[in-house]
Amino acid sequence: MATLPGESDYAEGRQAENLARYGDASTAYQSAAAQGGALQGYALVRAAVCRAMGGDVAGGLVELEDVITSSDPEPWTLLAQYELGVLLAREKQLERATPYLLPILRNHAQLWWLEPYRWKAADYIIETPRPSSAAFEFFRGVVDSTLYRATRRDAAGRLGKSGVVDIRLDAATGFLRSRAHREAGKILLGIAVGGSSNAAVADRIALLSGRLLIAKGQRAAGQQVLERLLQDYPTSPTAPAALLDIAESALRAGRPGEAEEALMRLSADYSNAEEVGDALWKMAQHFESKGQRANAFIRYADLSRRYPRHARADDAQFQIGRLRMNVGEVERAISGFDELAARFPRSALSPQGVYLAGSLLIGSNDEAEAFSRFELGGRLRVGDYYAHRSQERAYLLAPEKIATRNLRADGITSFVRPLTLESSLDAADPEAFPDDARFQRLAFFGVRGMAEAEWEALGLAEALEAAPDAGPYLAAMSAAGTAYTAIQYANQLGWGREASGLPTPDRYRLDYPRPYWQAVMSAARRTGLDPYLVLAVARQESTYRPALTSSAGARGVMQVMPATARWLRKIEPAIDRSHTEDMNDPRNSIHIGSIYLQRMVERSEGNLVYALASYNGGPGNCDKWRRRFGTDDMAEFIEKIPFPETKKYVMRVLGNYAAYHSLYPPVPPQTQPSLSE
Repeated sequence: MATLPGESDYAEGRQAENLARYGDASTAYQSAAAQGGALQGYALVRAAVCRAMGGDVAGGLVELEDVITSSDPEPWTLLAQYELGVLLAREKQLERATPYLLPILRNHAQLWWLEPYRWKAADYIIETPRPSSAAFEFFRGVVDSTLYRATRRDAAGRLGKSGVVDIRLDAATGFLRSRAHREAGKILLGIAVGGSSNAAVADRIALLSGRLLIAKGQRAAGQQVLERLLQDYPTSPTAPAALLDIAESALRAGRPGEAEEALMRLSADYSNAEEVGDALWKMAQHFESKGQRANAFIRYADLSRRYPRHARADDAQFQIGRLRMNVGEVERAISGFDELAARFPRSALSPQGVYLAGSLLIGSNDEAEAFSRFELGGRLRVGDYYAHRSQERAYLLAPEKIATRNLRADGITSFVRPLTLESSLDAADPEAFPDDARFQRLAFFGVRGMAEAEWEALGLAEALEAAPDAGPYLAAMSAAGTAYTAIQYANQLGWGREASGLPTPDRYRLDYPRPYWQAVMSAARRTGLDPYLVLAVARQESTYRPALTSSAGARGVMQVMPATARWLRKIEPAIDRSHTEDMNDPRNSIHIGSIYLQRMVERSEGNLVYALASYNGGPGNCDKWRRRFGTDDMAEFIEKIPFPETKKYVMRVLGNYAAYHSLYPPVPPQTQPSLSE
């Protein structure tokens, strides 16, 4: 990619901004802007923000207003509006700030990186005398979708600031799901004291009140409230939820008979409700935990066959096969796993089910049938550990029928075998649009891990929707450093799917892209690692997102802990302070993470199973597991890893690694022997 006017000054400005030297940063950005070209708009925005952060707030506000009004909307215009809104809000000019903050909330793109910006904007807006409903809609979405209890509780707290009863009930729901019973109780008490003329919310109040009583240990009183709800509002959408709550509370109290009765009422009165499937799953899990396999099997079978569209239907079918396998009913277990693959081919569990069916057939000395299962398993899901293990085992049974290369992931023999997929999508060409200023900016920002890359990608949304084929745009976005955003856009567009819903080879290339390719190849030459192994780790660690920071503090594309980076700097001459000071820069993260990974590979004598277990779970723990298990069977070792996170990590990285070798030609060996053939 050609050098852009002002790029060295822009990079200098970012370095100064990161060090809070705002005066120097503003000067450098202004110098970049003065040179014109593709970076000018963003440089003006950053110069204005740094001017304000340096103390000249009034000047920064004027400069941001100039950026917004000086031209037609550009990708940096939305960023300028957001920054102007934040500065005004910090100056306590909340009502003036709101029009500049609302566009980020109303943008329809559902992208991972937008949430913190939207959260801050919504936080400011709800403090205004007449807050926009868009702010509360954002926090409602967080309550509904987040997987993290603390985040849900924080969002519920924001909803609780509303004076609208419906929104306050959403807050109480969020608090209950976060186990914040006191806060939920305060919300419900406030609604009761204030009264509500809206009869439509009475059933929701009853449902939440019953749940709160049960959660606080007052099961009988809570169940009484829920039963009254069922009598007063039998056709309400909350009625099935009330019966599910009754069933769950009975299970927790050790009263499966009462739970069964609630399930029968639920099935009879609300047969199409999703809660029926929820109840079947919970009862099956309860019976299995008590060793009552027959009862568990019945509930799993009911869920799988009567409610095939339920989110747990495929899981229930997998459990049927597993339960049969565990009690030695081999033929029935195989039948159960076969049914899983036939009825739920898109399920993430289907490759594992087919793999287990093939393994059972091997144990029964039926190699022909085993081969058919393993061969099918290899085609079900590129990138799945069990799919590529199936492909390997099919090769061992009939090598003449499996025409793919070995992948020596265990350091000695092939372990997860790639497939061969042909794709026309070039997912590693950052110059797909060489004369397009949008992609020039995207490549400049992306390779450095700057947030501006995501704003630029956001500006490409209209081009994606209008393009006859979004593939080249998505591939270029991915290669330029916004790979995960490209994947999210593809999901929203429904791009790259066959009629069956399975991914096309082009879609697989987008899901397994080659971002930061120059940095990856540089790290591979330095360490002797296969570059596809580096990308396989990056995919699992961060899905290639440079600004990601884990709850434990791991940072960057390779998710290296800062303490690990500082330790490596002391013992590795190739790592210096410039690498560890900015670990959000993908080039630094890939450099440090590859060196650490190479050390794990070396101490594991080339065995990637041990190396990956060490990278995630710690080398000391891996050594303990090797001594404890005493096995040379890598599949057995992986299954025995006692840390669930590390076990899944090893499987997923190996699956990623096999996917890359399924989609791309091998890279010539680096400075040391490659692990792939």
